[in-house]
Amino acid sequence: MFMCVLLRFYLLSSLCITIIFASTLYVSPDGNNTNSGLSTTSALRTLSAAALKFHFNSYDAVLIRRNSTFINDPFDVNLVKNGFFLSSYGNETLPRPLLQHARGLNNLETSCIRLNGNLNHLKVSNIHLSGCSNGLVLKSSISTSTNITVHSNIFQDIRTPFFSYTPPNPKWSPAILLDGGNLMNITINNNIASRIDQFFSSTGHVTTMNLDSNTVQQCSGNCYSLGRGSDIILQNSVFLRDMSTKLFLYGTTDVIVGGLTGNN
Repeated sequence: MFMCVLLRFYLLSSLCITIIFASTLYVSPDGNNTNSGLSTTSALRTLSAAALKFHFNSYDAVLIRRNSTFINDPFDVNLVKNGFFLSSYGNETLPRPLLQHARGLNNLETSCIRLNGNLNHLKVSNIHLSGCSNGLVLKSSISTSTNITVHSNIFQDIRTPFFSYTPPNPKWSPAILLDGGNLMNITINNNIASRIDQFFSSTGHVTTMNLDSNTVQQCSGNCYSLGRGSDIILQNSVFLRDMSTKLFLYGTTDVIVGGLTGNN
């Protein structure tokens, strides 16, 4: 009887492991887009191929191999389930995977990563984004998306395309953009940004957000534009050499706070 119980427990454990394993997509430059993407040995080659699979199925996670580079390969998906995880895999001493984009001279719409839909329990971590007109765009299309974390990412050279710059009121390029909707319980921490227009911007309504321990170097515009909401905290932040290398005559400001209530 005791052996039977052990056998049942073993089978149940094996089944659970299989289910979790099958809900994760792996992406690597050494992969192939004809692969299933369901293991590190059968990884997909491009992020666009991983995004295409979301049209036919819904996955819990996409993991990108460390020490890899993806050129002009955006990841744009519509999320329908709670708890999506976008991160990296591999030796943690190696560099984060780099999503490198080449901006057009007037292309304001390009996003390295765009996540739409159900953002409940979303986590994005350990990714390096560079060259986009928009870095990470989060657009909630449900009544309220809660418990969102953006942690330990690198944002670099995210700027307004040259021909689209119209001073003195340009459309700044954000590293992180909350693109509308109602959002609650957001943590954005331990990220690094360098040579960008704007680190954080929000056009949604946010309730309870902690912007904590982020380091920003060389903002061309306003490093933070907090938007609308309540209980928003900006703390332990570092601003380095806040000077636009492109159009220094117009000057910059670091933090604009408006329309906020509660604990700010």
